[in-house]
Amino acid sequence: MTKEVLNAELNRGDESLRSANVLVRESLCLDAMSRCYYAVLHYTRAMLLLRNISPKSHHGAFLLFSQQFVKTGDISQEFGKILA
Repeated sequence: MTKEVLNAELNRGDESLRSANVLVRESLCLDAMSRCYYAVLHYTRAMLLLRNISPKSHHGAFLLFSQQFVKTGDISQEFGKILA
């Protein structure tokens, strides 16, 4: 994992959240939800990169997040259910 790749994921997550805020202000809630999904995906990938794990798919990212963070107790079960 390089610092640049990690920062890219974090920046993409931030950008997705900013986009979601704009879309909500324009009452485009379904599109905002999509942007929120991608924000969570990018932040999830960033967390996995900290453990040198690079998922190949969206599903893989959330599955690996559960294995690496939820099942170990690093992240609460309640939060893990939100991502499931």
